[in-house]
Amino acid sequence: MKKRISILLAVALVIGAVCITGASATAANQTAAKNAAVSTATTKTATTVNKVAVPSVRVNDRLVSFPDTQPYIDGNSRTMIPVRFVSEALGADVSWDDNTQSAVISLDGTTVKVPVGSKAISVTKDGSTSTVAMDTQAVVTDGRTCIPIRFVAEALGAYVGYSNYYNTVDICRETLTKDEITRLRGYDYCLYGGSRYVTDENGKLAANTDPLLIGGKLFAPYAVNASFLDGKTGYDNAREFLLRYKYADGSPVKGSLTGVTWKDSDENQARLYMNEAVALTNKEWSGNGITANFRTDTSCLYQDDYYDGFHYSFRGILNLHITDAATEDAKAVLKDMGVSYQQEQSDYSVDFEVKVSCSSSAVVLTGGYLLSENQ
Repeated sequence: MKKRISILLAVALVIGAVCITGASATAANQTAAKNAAVSTATTKTATTVNKVAVPSVRVNDRLVSFPDTQPYIDGNSRTMIPVRFVSEALGADVSWDDNTQSAVISLDGTTVKVPVGSKAISVTKDGSTSTVAMDTQAVVTDGRTCIPIRFVAEALGAYVGYSNYYNTVDICRETLTKDEITRLRGYDYCLYGGSRYVTDENGKLAANTDPLLIGGKLFAPYAVNASFLDGKTGYDNAREFLLRYKYADGSPVKGSLTGVTWKDSDENQARLYMNEAVALTNKEWSGNGITANFRTDTSCLYQDDYYDGFHYSFRGILNLHITDAATEDAKAVLKDMGVSYQQEQSDYSVDFEVKVSCSSSAVVLTGGYLLSENQ
């Protein structure tokens, strides 16, 4: 094991030394009666809006379908979404307070109260209530109460990002916290040696202008590659690309450790790759005297500079539990991770990135990157 770890990390960290700046921070169905109550609660404050550039909305790794009232951008450049969406996609309970004309959204001990027509929401958590000021307000549109999703989702502990290239709002609330996602997305990209980027005349990385065809189809035009380098939304674009792109010919992909096989056209492919990546990482960095647990979710995956469509990058927190620091395995892992062992401490954590790809129809681990080295 020691030899395998050393070789893998040595290669990964050398490659990872060439980095580009990534973007920095960035269900339960409800009853019909509850949905109807929220939908038709009031029409007194109904507002006419200019619905342009309708955004898509993704919760974790799944795009959300809206059967009637669609999301829209209001006059304050805020994304407004029917309140029922919060219930169905985030797993929140939604009710209507007729006395205060407010939508009430509860999730995991946090309650957010959103009065229609008000530029403030109240957030109650652990018995304490605070007020959050907004630059817009909840309104009734087409008979449904629509809320400013960023303010409400963040109040519920979710991370909210936006891919400008795909005009998609992404809301993430799984395993990683909002602050962890912000930190992990803020590291520079770890490059794998692909041809998505080139070095310009000033010595800086720029998007490759040469078209690349896979299966006779354009894989990623210049504009896509350039969007990954956007200083504000680059990571969101690189993530959204990976979630949308499917180079599918019906071939099977096998996760040997998870025991799951899927078609390369599966809409859940990113999550299936992630589950196998977690299992591979835990196995690779565990051994005698040490146990690894890679904590991640779909908020921190992204498409790197490789072009073939079968490479996935996942960021997360690698937790290491030491039971015997004297073993060769434990010593090797701690050294590779830059961890100084303290006799009274048995648990350590590092921000980490792993890359996996499909080789001979099986998911394989291709690299591990200590993210503190890539800043």
